[in-house]
Amino acid sequence: MILIIGGAYQGKSDFAKSFGITENKILYNAHEKIRRLMQDGKNAATEFDAMLKGIEIVTCNEIGMGIVPVDEFEREWREITGRIMCRLAKDADIVYRMICGIPAMIKG
Repeated sequence: MILIIGGAYQGKSDFAKSFGITENKILYNAHEKIRRLMQDGKNAATEFDAMLKGIEIVTCNEIGMGIVPVDEFEREWREITGRIMCRLAKDADIVYRMICGIPAMIKG
């Protein structure tokens, strides 16, 4: 699997599409999927793992480098998303970080 991380609007989606993989094999905006799972009261880590069946590329915004949110839910979401992405990066074959539209391979 390929993980593509980076700030908002850095070209992650376009880069994911450049691999020529069908859309149903790409999971865009993993951070938002995790947020919805948490809002629905589900175990985000377990449910997210189930979403990965058949997925070849995952994109996720980097949400841990900014100001720590005051809101408790936002802090928990940031923490859980970060831990899930760390685990995903460890298991991924290739990890890219997008910076100003330029992919930098950090694993693979």
